[in-house]
Amino acid sequence: MTPTGALLLFVTLVTLAALPSTSVALVLTRSAASGLAAGAAVTAGIVLGDLLFVCLALLGMGALAEALSGAYFWVRLACGGYLIYLGWCCWRAAPQSANSPVTATPKRLWRDTLTGLLITLADVKAIVFYASLFPAFVDLSRMTVQGLGVVMAITIVAVGGTKLAYAYGAHRITQATLIQRFERPAQRIGGTLLGVIGLYLIIGA
Repeated sequence: MTPTGALLLFVTLVTLAALPSTSVALVLTRSAASGLAAGAAVTAGIVLGDLLFVCLALLGMGALAEALSGAYFWVRLACGGYLIYLGWCCWRAAPQSANSPVTATPKRLWRDTLTGLLITLADVKAIVFYASLFPAFVDLSRMTVQGLGVVMAITIVAVGGTKLAYAYGAHRITQATLIQRFERPAQRIGGTLLGVIGLYLIIGA
């Protein structure tokens, strides 16, 4: 990759990652409801999904389409169902004081990471980019191991950094504004948002 190509790829990935989407909504909701660690775990899953798309793109356009065609329907169903489940858990969860940090257990963080991965694999915007626009920035036929490392590093910094910025912002706003009597409505709003995203994924499957 040329420096210009790398810069253009970085700017494009940052722009796409910053656009309002289901992944952004998920990062915001989990960060506000369960703390920065939960938002970071979701971000890790999203980045893993993008790196998987990079690897699939290297296999060629036909292989990418073939790999996604059979699994796409089931991935959207699984992701949608899980988001609805998370929304229900938010509705049922007992409020915690805004002055007390939310303890994120390893099991829960793994679930958040898996959710981020699934929602990326079910993201039409990501599929279209890596299947059609990504080759415009990267010459896949001449890709070397070093070049692959550069592309993956750009993807991690651009996508991960943008989503983490959202997570940090949501976490700080929540800590600054939430007081105990507003925690229950905030949890239910977040749970409803997760449920709506889940239904959207299922209906669009």
